[in-house]
Amino acid sequence: MEYTKGEWKKAKQWTGDKYNIFTDDEAIASTVSEANAQRIVDCVNGCKGIENPLAVPDMYEALKEMNDGNFLDPDLEAFKALTKAEGR
Repeated sequence: MEYTKGEWKKAKQWTGDKYNIFTDDEAIASTVSEANAQRIVDCVNGCKGIENPLAVPDMYEALKEMNDGNFLDPDLEAFKALTKAEGR
């Protein structure tokens, strides 16, 4: 599957309450909620470099399992990534 290239961005439309989601090359979508637009942009840009974004939930669950078994040292990047994902 081929994905849209480039960083995704959001901007408020000149008129109305909608937010556009776009790259430098193309318009992607519009949404009424700024929070939803930001979440879409963050999710897409956060998957940069991941060939199969559908694997992200599996990777997250694997990190949680490692942490539940106390295998992750708080100084490891994996632990830092997990706590960042969980908003801790």
